[in-house]
Amino acid sequence: MVKKKIAAKKAARKKSTARTSRKTKRTATKKKAVRKPVVKKAAKKKRPPKYTTRNNRIRSKKFGIYFTDQKTGETIHLPVNPSDLSISRESDNTIQKVINLGEVNQLGLLKLTTLEVQSFFPRWKASYSDGKHYPPQHYIDILNKWQQNKSQVRVTVTSTEITFLMTISTFKHGFEKGNADDVTYNLTFTQYVPFDYSSVKKRKKPRGRSVTKKSRRKRSSKAKRITRGSSVIVTGQTYRNSTGGVKGKKIKKAKRTIKLVSLGKKYPYRIADGWVAKSSVKKA
Repeated sequence: MVKKKIAAKKAARKKSTARTSRKTKRTATKKKAVRKPVVKKAAKKKRPPKYTTRNNRIRSKKFGIYFTDQKTGETIHLPVNPSDLSISRESDNTIQKVINLGEVNQLGLLKLTTLEVQSFFPRWKASYSDGKHYPPQHYIDILNKWQQNKSQVRVTVTSTEITFLMTISTFKHGFEKGNADDVTYNLTFTQYVPFDYSSVKKRKKPRGRSVTKKSRRKRSSKAKRITRGSSVIVTGQTYRNSTGGVKGKKIKKAKRTIKLVSLGKKYPYRIADGWVAKSSVKKA
């Protein structure tokens, strides 16, 4: 009996040592296990926030006004929607008067579209303001920069189909009723239509051909006409009539005054001594 008890105790000791050895082996294997390298997932492309792209703004049901510089992509979202927004389109028509009809309207082409916005920039974030809040000077600096740089600005009004490529014509801002916190402004945009200049090339002179300049001949001044009252020098025979007839005295380099002129006759000029031929008379 005593031997059986001793043998049972030895068997129990062996089992306990076997269990502990298994546990130590498991812990050792866990410690020796190599950690797998962590693979970083590719970063997802960030989508632009809602109502920032042009198409999203047009599709948006929420009313808002956006100005975007076409070169830099810098965008302004008006914090306070204006109470009034006016768009004007005019035609270059002219009114003219027609005899026996009156005034008529001569139709012309369309002028550039203009858009006017009036509102204010609040100094503090308010319940009626929209979007991220910025101080008024932030908007003033951007608009002044665009106007100075002659930037082309895309004006978009969401929940409508209003979208134009425009430039800033006038920008007025200031204070009203002694309130220095809110800055009031008046913006006027004019439509921009892209255009381009084409340079005209000069024609080259043909080789091998001598181009002579046209001789500039001075035009001879018209001979002075002899009329009634002209002073002349007469050398020749005088006659009683313009057709001839009785001869008068001969004159040599005598200064006379023309009293009558009968063109088409043989002796057309009449002086105090009689009628003389055309070849006998010279302008004095």
